[in-house]
Amino acid sequence: MVSRDFHWPRQYEFVRKYVRDCEVCQHVMPSPSSRVPLQPLPIPAEFWKSVSMDFVFGFPKDFHKNTGILVFGDRFSKMVRLVAVPGSITAQVCARDFIDTIFRHHGLPRELVSDRDSRLTAEF
Repeated sequence: MVSRDFHWPRQYEFVRKYVRDCEVCQHVMPSPSSRVPLQPLPIPAEFWKSVSMDFVFGFPKDFHKNTGILVFGDRFSKMVRLVAVPGSITAQVCARDFIDTIFRHHGLPRELVSDRDSRLTAEF
């Protein structure tokens, strides 16, 4: 950000040292020891036993004033089921869509994988 508006000799070294020595920056930046390496998820062995779910928002309003999509994906076959959702969706509506879209047709999966979105972790 600084280099967009200003420039001086050895600017990179100056900014790096400033951030390294800045007390506020040290409290905000995560420590290297708190970083945990990512672990791949095990590959499922059956259809619809491991389901991922996520939201995609930012679409224009449809006839029912929905601006998002709830995406359910079977991690084994990569088949997806899509549900149009409003911009402000609750955990109850998400659970109802899960029952109507996945549970009704495929039964209860063993795993439900998400990115810990607050809409999913609240009361789902």
